[in-house]
Amino acid sequence: MLAREWPVFYGKRPARDFEISYIHAELFELSVDGSKWVLVEPRLLYVTVHTSTIDDSTRVTATTAAGRSVVESKLSSGSKVERISECFVFWRDATQRTLAVNTLSSRS
Repeated sequence: MLAREWPVFYGKRPARDFEISYIHAELFELSVDGSKWVLVEPRLLYVTVHTSTIDDSTRVTATTAAGRSVVESKLSSGSKVERISECFVFWRDATQRTLAVNTLSSRS
């Protein structure tokens, strides 16, 4: 299987009915007892954030460099993304999982 080719740009690519953001990040999931963040994959992942303006939903997907899908998370319209630090944000998705990304820079 060929490695997925990553776009040469980072940031946002606007479109008519949706917006897509790309970041390199570590992905975490909150433990069942809520006491610690557990690293989902031991490597940086390609994280894509797809926001639809039609139904006001957001979908987050995390993929390895080899193209293997690690997580697909859908946020409902009322979901909030919370910032813990400049590079670490978390959210609760539609299935009630609490996920987080730790980005390489605050710009991401």
